[in-house]
Amino acid sequence: MTPRMFSLVDSRDPNLAYFWGIEFDDEAISYRREPGGDLKPAFGMHDSATALQLRYLALGLPVELVWHHGETRPDARQERVVVQEQETVGAA
Repeated sequence: MTPRMFSLVDSRDPNLAYFWGIEFDDEAISYRREPGGDLKPAFGMHDSATALQLRYLALGLPVELVWHHGETRPDARQERVVVQEQETVGAA
């Protein structure tokens, strides 16, 4: 399990973060706190950070996904191939 830190920021003002979160290989956990807003802080679970971004883009919120510490989301298909190769090598 590889954790990757991310935030969803306003695409017009990247200093305004809507969500902070951590993505693992098969899920993402987000935290939302709206400074001065009417919404209570909340945690959420999602399939991925990208799924969270797409959800809010569909609602009309202009958000951009930012990975922290130079992290990027790995290609899931490539990740499976590597795991299969390791299993094959270990079985030999």
